[in-house]
Amino acid sequence: MSEFSKFIRNNSCMIISILSLFVIILSLQNAGFIPENYTNINTNNSEPTIVLFKADWCGHCKKLIPTWNNFKNDYDNKDNISIITIDTDDNQELVKKHNVNGFPTIKFCPNGVSSTENTITYDGDRNLPGLIEFFEQCQGKIENLTEELAEHNEESEEEDLSGYNTESFYNY
Repeated sequence: MSEFSKFIRNNSCMIISILSLFVIILSLQNAGFIPENYTNINTNNSEPTIVLFKADWCGHCKKLIPTWNNFKNDYDNKDNISIITIDTDDNQELVKKHNVNGFPTIKFCPNGVSSTENTITYDGDRNLPGLIEFFEQCQGKIENLTEELAEHNEESEEEDLSGYNTESFYNY
């Protein structure tokens, strides 16, 4: 008897179990219980994010993915900017929220992907130098927003509160 036959005979239960598990996972995936391209996307974060909205059937998306992955590997979480990919088939709510009408669509969401406030849509070249330039523009946008927030806070602290009478709070 050959070594392969001995292996099969000695491990038949384990082989059948693994194959059964594989069939169950594929069945759940086809039924929609497990997304094919599962990624852990935290849509409730509020950190600055550059997002690629892609569709699996889109030829332009397929062409962009290797470049996007290189960009993501080099720049994800650099200067506190997350870079994520959203499969539009699995995230229709976000696609509608961000008014994505074509693919691939790249957006900068300074308040996180769950917010559309101050969002910038990228319309430059779909190559690594273009994506890096967009990243640098996003860094500048964050710095400007941070400066505006600091100025606003300074103005708020300088407001004249002399017309307010705190006695009324204590006189019942």
